[in-house]
Amino acid sequence: MKKIIYCGDSPVGGPANYLLGILQTLPLHFVHVPPSRDLSPLAVDRCDAVILSDYWKNRVSARAEEKIRSMVVDRKGGLLMVGGWGSYTGLNAGWSGSIIESLLPVRCLKKDDRRNVWTGLLVNRRQKHLILKGLPESNFPVLCGLNGPSLVWWMGRLGHGAGRSAG
Repeated sequence: MKKIIYCGDSPVGGPANYLLGILQTLPLHFVHVPPSRDLSPLAVDRCDAVILSDYWKNRVSARAEEKIRSMVVDRKGGLLMVGGWGSYTGLNAGWSGSIIESLLPVRCLKKDDRRNVWTGLLVNRRQKHLILKGLPESNFPVLCGLNGPSLVWWMGRLGHGAGRSAG
């Protein structure tokens, strides 16, 4: 059974537990690290993937970052960053220039990259893409904000582990 470390969002029972709810329905073992706690490097040694969702960089030590890099590159583990104030370069996120950033298929901006859409944003899929595989063709949820890192097109072609999943 896959072992996932899910860092961020709200404490259990808090207002932002959508991803926590989804993970609870899947056949995998996961540990939730709330945003108020640091990520343990020892926990990374025993996992197959790490999810960072609205989790600030100051909660991940240099040693934990190196363990994540080793898990992704050497052990072919997975890394997923989900947007939010603590993701990419959201307010106080701090991931620009980090080891984690080097593993992502995007580059973090040097300034706050949050983009709030007060009226809501409707997704209109115009073409098929692997990242959308398995999602419904229509009826996407309304987005009220997103992060704006820049895409690195060549990253997946390097074969060093970026963009791989623990699947």
